[in-house]
Amino acid sequence: MMNVSKILGRRNILFLWVLGLSIVLVNSLNAQNVTILLKGKIVDEAGNALQGVTIQFKDGESSAGKTKSQNSGDFTFVLKPGKTYSTLFDRSDILQSDMNFTTPSVTSYQELQKTFTVRVIKKGENLGEYHVFANDKADLIESPFFEKITQMLKKMRSLNISITVSNITKAKKAKPSKKKGKNVQPETQLSFGQLRIKALLDKLISIGTSESRIQLIEGTVKAPNDIQVTVKDIDSTF
Repeated sequence: MMNVSKILGRRNILFLWVLGLSIVLVNSLNAQNVTILLKGKIVDEAGNALQGVTIQFKDGESSAGKTKSQNSGDFTFVLKPGKTYSTLFDRSDILQSDMNFTTPSVTSYQELQKTFTVRVIKKGENLGEYHVFANDKADLIESPFFEKITQMLKKMRSLNISITVSNITKAKKAKPSKKKGKNVQPETQLSFGQLRIKALLDKLISIGTSESRIQLIEGTVKAPNDIQVTVKDIDSTF
């Protein structure tokens, strides 16, 4: 006959094992259900509250959802603890802006307050200077400007830009030929600045930029750059 104490001992061990496993599972489920309430605020670089900003949260490649800021710039969103989120801010006058931040690893509900600062662009603002021409020539060279401006105009549908093109050159001007039939009338000749503007306009149109959204003018740009981009106008009504 089997020893009764041994049977009871085995049952106790099995009971303790099941109990321990249950505790682990309950703790795991509780941890999965823990949330953090993010109480955020969107401001510009001067500290002004921004309304109507769409805020999208991404957990890796997956979207965790999105919300929009109120008149006070405030918003709330539920997140999970111990995760790094990519946060994207979108409004027609905000430069493409995203930030990464990590929520604290907590085991119970918590509220997190955080202020996010984004850059808002305004009419007349300088968007940068770039070097896009070969020195003293109207020939274009490889430049990050073309990718940047394409992406900016694609995202900011109401943005129109003005580009000042340097018309300064140290190259000597070619003298018109005096041979019979070789003279070119002055009104048919393009100036150095006009040649650069034509080359730049043709390039921008070829990469999908609408001519109606850009203004090109001759002017002075501080070397070594040869163009300056400013905001001609942008929709800032919300």
